[in-house]
Amino acid sequence: MLAAIAALVYNSEQRYHGTPSGIDNNVIAYERAIWFQRQGDGPPLIAPVAIARPFRLLIGDTGVRSATKLPVGAVRERYNIEPVRYAALFDAIAALVHQARDALANGDRGRLGAALNHNQELLRQLEVSSPRSSGWSLLHSTRGHRR
Repeated sequence: MLAAIAALVYNSEQRYHGTPSGIDNNVIAYERAIWFQRQGDGPPLIAPVAIARPFRLLIGDTGVRSATKLPVGAVRERYNIEPVRYAALFDAIAALVHQARDALANGDRGRLGAALNHNQELLRQLEVSSPRSSGWSLLHSTRGHRR
């Protein structure tokens, strides 16, 4: 049943995003944080993410509307021009994702916040981060993980 829900949501996302990652539809279907990793041409690895202690997550909306497929396509074009630079950025993001998962499993909010902030900087370098969100990481690092 969950796989059918995930497939239905994925198909609807294709209309808006072009080639969606598969993450959103699986989070919706499984109703929890998941570890999602593509496995070449095979089915993705999907596993629950352990969260040692509750935390609050603030999600901000810049108000800027954009079809996801436009910036994704632009990143693909830049990757084709500078593959070494972009591969290094993708590898750094992958390492941060592993750090964030470990921080969640260990209840380490400070390490989680640091990983998210660093990731935001890497997204800026990929040119997929909005200038309107540039101050959000600073706010988090000065207040967000003290509780």
